[in-house]
Amino acid sequence: KHLQTGLANLKSSVDQLPETMKAVISWSYVQVFQPILNATEGKRMCWAIGAVNVAVWVAWRIPRWGPVMLRSFAHNPLSGRSYTLFTSMFSHENFFHLLFNCMALASFGAAASQQLIAQFKKVEQEHGALSEPSPKWHLLALFISAGLFSGLVSHIGHTRWQYPRLIARLRNATTTPSTSSSFSLKSSASTALTKADTAVAAAGKAATEGTSSLGSSGAIYALFAITALGYPDAEITLVIPPYFPINIQTGFFALVAIDTLGVLRGWRFLDHFAHLGGALFGAFWYKYGAEIWFSIRLWDLPTAFYLHGHGLSLRQ
Repeated sequence: KHLQTGLANLKSSVDQLPETMKAVISWSYVQVFQPILNATEGKRMCWAIGAVNVAVWVAWRIPRWGPVMLRSFAHNPLSGRSYTLFTSMFSHENFFHLLFNCMALASFGAAASQQLIAQFKKVEQEHGALSEPSPKWHLLALFISAGLFSGLVSHIGHTRWQYPRLIARLRNATTTPSTSSSFSLKSSASTALTKADTAVAAAGKAATEGTSSLGSSGAIYALFAITALGYPDAEITLVIPPYFPINIQTGFFALVAIDTLGVLRGWRFLDHFAHLGGALFGAFWYKYGAEIWFSIRLWDLPTAFYLHGHGLSLRQ
């Protein structure tokens, strides 16, 4: 409706122009906004989330904002700031990280929104009709909840497993073997000091690598899980090898296996804890999400009726 109103206003504003220019302007407007008009509500919400991700990525490109972005849009488990669990899910410092996540969000988010509609209708058949005008708010709530949960899993994983491993490495590296009498005391002290400096440097490098986490990967993993469980016969083509189409559940469980191995091996290139947390939340929401969302909407119905009903009566 807003796009159609905008087209009518545009036509009236260019009414004094020549017919050719009016036709070109109207055609350009339709070409730009027709895909938005044809898209589902779920896909539009995915585009809106992607637009927020792009805006935050642009903010990372401004040099003077670097310290602020690192402090407020990247979650560090040792920082004491809990709000970054929310802000970091919209933050991407690397362009290819942003591109890959936006592509996955548009793909799996649109499919997951259709699955949310189907599951909600099943719940309505059991408990009574509670019409949902659009799945976009359900999808947004799912995205934020999955992002927070996966961020919390990453937080706990790093503080309970990664950092103790780092301390153990530091302790083992600074432990020097007993020296024999053939070495002088000066040589032993020098060797021990060198080993200690090397250990501290290695520990410092390990502590800075992967300390802060950011990105929408955990939330997207939840959407991926819902899509894989809801459409088990679908096929996907990954942007990483292998490039040929594979069954969606095969691809999903293969990535989960890689992330599990990454957690066990202590890999720090990706946030494997967040990926597994997102996959777990997605599986949980696929099983129980429709019931939970129905209960939330049923509980919130009096408030919504009060706000919308009284607002309507005041306007009238």
